[in-house]
Amino acid sequence: MAFQTFALDRVPLAIAYFVAATVAVVLTRFDGGVAFLWLATPLLIADLITRPRRQWLASIVPCAVVSGLATGLFGLGWAAALPLSCVNMLEAWLAAWLLRRYGHPQHPLGSLSWLYYFIFSAGLIAPLVAAISVAGTFVVLGQTPIPAFVNFFTAMPSATSP
Repeated sequence: MAFQTFALDRVPLAIAYFVAATVAVVLTRFDGGVAFLWLATPLLIADLITRPRRQWLASIVPCAVVSGLATGLFGLGWAAALPLSCVNMLEAWLAAWLLRRYGHPQHPLGSLSWLYYFIFSAGLIAPLVAAISVAGTFVVLGQTPIPAFVNFFTAMPSATSP
């Protein structure tokens, strides 16, 4: 019962994620690969760092579903929808986890050390791990992984820059 309550209050987040993902996929896929500017994951990261970890799944699940829908309907197609959705959720989870662990989330933007952890977590480590995963996904899909790696790695940090 508690999960249903949490899931219902995540509907606005899921709608915003879907709109942001769709806009990114439709407007910033210049070479036919992954989007160059991904605005959806920062929304999820912001949601996650403001909630207790036990509530994270209730945010991640609906965002994963709509991420897959956006990719399947408007992006790289249904074969890429599930793996890219999983990568997007991994990236948001890892960035939020690192920020909660090291970034003192009670005082966001309250110090230069918080900004350092934000850039390190959401702008470097999480996008790098996710970009490696995307490159692997592209290999499995029979596509060239290097442009996907570069585009994915640069898309998230540019969307999360303060």
